[in-house]
Amino acid sequence: MITHGAPGTLALKQATSTIPIVMAAIGNPVEVGAVASLARPGSNITGSAFPLRRFEFGINLKTVKALGLTILPSVLARADRVIQ
Repeated sequence: MITHGAPGTLALKQATSTIPIVMAAIGNPVEVGAVASLARPGSNITGSAFPLRRFEFGINLKTVKALGLTILPSVLARADRVIQ
């Protein structure tokens, strides 16, 4: 069985301990309780994990203007960096 994300992986983990489960796009499978560890999952679950990282949200105002876009003030306020 193939699952996407933590909720689906955890639901299948509860449903079966014998059918192989391949998880995809799960942030931290150890933290959510899907596997015991990344090195040794210790169950019928395998797959890929993508630890969540913080990305910088930047707005280049010259590019915005060249594209003819309008950026709301509330979006500008949330930007980590605004390039004039």
